[in-house]
Amino acid sequence: MPELVPPSKDILVLVLENSCRLGCPHCFVDAGQGDFDQARRVAFKAHDLGYKAYFYATQITKRCFEIYKYIGQDLDDGSICVRAEFAERQLDGLVSQSGRVGFSIHGARKETHELITGPGTWERTLDGIRAVRNANKFGKINLWCTLHGKNYREVTEICELAADLGVHFLNFQKLSFLGRARSLPSEWFLGRDEIGHILRMIQTVYDANDPRYPHITLAPNWGITEHQAARFEEGKKLDYYPTKQYCPAGRQHFTVHSRTLAVYSCHHFAADERFIIGRWTDDGLLVERDNFHETLRSLEEPCGSCNIAETCGGGCRAEAVGEHMRLTGEYNPYAGLTTCRRTYNGEHAPLLTISTRRPATLPLPVSDEPNEFKFPTSAPARL
Repeated sequence: MPELVPPSKDILVLVLENSCRLGCPHCFVDAGQGDFDQARRVAFKAHDLGYKAYFYATQITKRCFEIYKYIGQDLDDGSICVRAEFAERQLDGLVSQSGRVGFSIHGARKETHELITGPGTWERTLDGIRAVRNANKFGKINLWCTLHGKNYREVTEICELAADLGVHFLNFQKLSFLGRARSLPSEWFLGRDEIGHILRMIQTVYDANDPRYPHITLAPNWGITEHQAARFEEGKKLDYYPTKQYCPAGRQHFTVHSRTLAVYSCHHFAADERFIIGRWTDDGLLVERDNFHETLRSLEEPCGSCNIAETCGGGCRAEAVGEHMRLTGEYNPYAGLTTCRRTYNGEHAPLLTISTRRPATLPLPVSDEPNEFKFPTSAPARL
């Protein structure tokens, strides 16, 4: 039976605006499939009903700032994702707020970065980062980097580039088999040896304790450690909103597609109608197919026997389901997160520990708590 999710500030409604028409092959959603005006209405309505609303614009415009203000989107804890070519156009708006501004950079050199973003984007990206950084001395810049089979050896160089650019946060995500990435050749996706190599390199960067480096985070699709789980239980919840599990997909976190009004458990599923679990109505979120509330009871290995599964929530469910689809061709909401970094302990790399070091370049203090779920988005974890 369809069930209305009662409005509450503990329930986050992420409104996926998606008007971006860029052709980045790793993106979780199809290009230009959004409706800005309808996205605005949904965001306002979600806020008015009493949900925690988050407006995700894939292409920032001046109209976005009105929506951020109305729904009270906490930009100091979140991140406005800005395409480099729009940074200077919206500089006035970006300077007027003190939140994080997120840029995507997918390599330490022109050739690897432009594999994803296309020809001619390398210099534009660097110029956009510098323009925002120079104009807003108290803002915080967040770099998003998706690691894949073509750039994973550049981790240390990417950290060096981030330091040279004077950014404050660097978030590494792992290419997932969802959205447009399903069309990429197999060599783009990371295997176990490549993931282990990445973890070792990031650990080496942390061990260097170089104050030039930004605050480095890993997105949730790498999994979390037992130490993180303990901190989570102690109250170090996500900055955006308190959640019962580290991955709150389909439990406390729902995504509304601005054009179709379909509801997904996570924005990373929004390019595939097979993942629809409900629809947005005038009364709020209506869940018609619940594949996630009961998953913790039936998670497959390595999550099924994991002692932190109740806290973790089964890792990033989008990553677990997507990787299972890549390897088997089957959709299984109970699939375990086989690439979880906990499984690498003693095999490829030590478990990465939380660093309490503050980057010397930060003009504002940074919380030790896990970062947002962002994108893309979704809750990066402190190492």
